[in-house]
Amino acid sequence: MIIIIDSIDRVGKTTLATKLAEALNAKIYKHCVKNADYGVMKDDCETQAMFALINLANLFKDDIIIFDRFHLSNTVYGQIERNYDTITSFKNFEKIDSALAELDDTYLIMVNPTDIDRSSKEHGLNLRPYYAKFCGLFEFSKIKNKYSTNYLGIDALVEELTQKIKK
Repeated sequence: MIIIIDSIDRVGKTTLATKLAEALNAKIYKHCVKNADYGVMKDDCETQAMFALINLANLFKDDIIIFDRFHLSNTVYGQIERNYDTITSFKNFEKIDSALAELDDTYLIMVNPTDIDRSSKEHGLNLRPYYAKFCGLFEFSKIKNKYSTNYLGIDALVEELTQKIKK
């Protein structure tokens, strides 16, 4: 099973991932740009690396893997901050999203800001354009199990998903 938690910075993604991991005895994969050298990427927009992670998660179907950021973040931050070609990165998003949508147990969770001005201030730049792109990609996603929450609803969502997944 794959659970993807995504959104702008400073909204509670890691908090949600940690709580879900504890409740579901799951493993968390957190993408860290400190460990990625985008200057030597072998493919556009990390597509092959994401497919490798999906395939790896598929090999361990009995395990629950939580991605703290995944294809939405790569597309949004890639376009805005890494100068990814918009058309190419969106096509890559579609490929990854379609592969995830074909899997039975994939969940996509969008964490919405409770106060986008506060999130922007804590991050150090205006996150509204990022959030707009995230919302568009979330709506476009073909993943069947989609949820959204904000920081205040994290505990309720953990409870809901725990009951659903542990059935």
